[in-house]
Amino acid sequence: MIFIVSLLLIIIMHELGHFVVARYCKCKVEVVSLGFGRPLIKKKIKGVIYQICPIILGGYCKLKGENAQTRSKYAFCNLRYIKKVLIVIAGVFTNFIIGVIALVLGKIFNNVILIYFAGLSILMAAINSLPIPPLDGSYPFIVLLEKVLGKKRAYAKIEAINKIGFIIIMILNILCIPIVIWLFMKGR
Repeated sequence: MIFIVSLLLIIIMHELGHFVVARYCKCKVEVVSLGFGRPLIKKKIKGVIYQICPIILGGYCKLKGENAQTRSKYAFCNLRYIKKVLIVIAGVFTNFIIGVIALVLGKIFNNVILIYFAGLSILMAAINSLPIPPLDGSYPFIVLLEKVLGKKRAYAKIEAINKIGFIIIMILNILCIPIVIWLFMKGR
């Protein structure tokens, strides 16, 4: 139960990091999702769809113009490169900072649950930093494609790269579940 609650909190904080920085950079957020798949619960508030989906192996913030060309000044594709990078690394940064805070508090109060949460949060930040599409670590490199190929050609390639990467990441996530459960049970 601690693992599931920790994972949910880490995903929520990660997506909240993307959401806050996207809004700060004046990028329209279309969807904030906890999990993947067909939504179980969905609510639209101030133009943003918030949803909970059944496959809780991650989440996402869908940004306007993230993988497509549009003329909107609020679209991800029309932001300066530095703003794009800030938005995509915000989730990883949030997980890392939350992990460090939890680790310090766990050490101060000798709380094993906080230390466990800290380790999981920092681990998730490290994994999500890898330059593997569609992980956040790949986006600084992927958005450079638009400079090389132009927006129209680049976004078609980015969409294809992310679809293949997403399938690979989901398979790896599913294969890792028994290992994570075993490690958690062993540590109890």
